[in-house]
Amino acid sequence: IVHWRNHVKFPDDSRLSPEARDLICRLLCDVDHRIGGAGADQIKAHPWFRGVAWDKLYEMEAAFKPQVNDELDTQNFMKFDEMDNSPPARTGSGPSRKVCTLRFIN
Repeated sequence: IVHWRNHVKFPDDSRLSPEARDLICRLLCDVDHRIGGAGADQIKAHPWFRGVAWDKLYEMEAAFKPQVNDELDTQNFMKFDEMDNSPPARTGSGPSRKVCTLRFIN
C-alpha cells in the first residue's frame, strides 16, 4: 500500500490482537522501519507467528481450502467497484507548464 498513512486505520472496536496490529504496522511503514529488511527470519520470529512450525509447514493440513473452479476463478475475493485509471487532467499551471515554454538554443 503506497499511501498507507492515508488508508490504514484501525477502528476503535477492532478485535485484532496487539501482536497482529504490531505486525501490520511493521509491514506497512517506511522502509527503514519495516520488518523483514534483515530477511524472512525476522518476520518469522515476530510474536504473531509464535507457535508456527515453519519447518513442518508443507506437511500440515490447511485450515481452510477454498473452492476454486479454474485459474481465473475470483469468487473468493471481495467485489469492488471498478476504478477510473485514467490520469488526472492537467490544469495548465505548476512546474510542468513552465517546462513546456522553455526554449533551447544551440
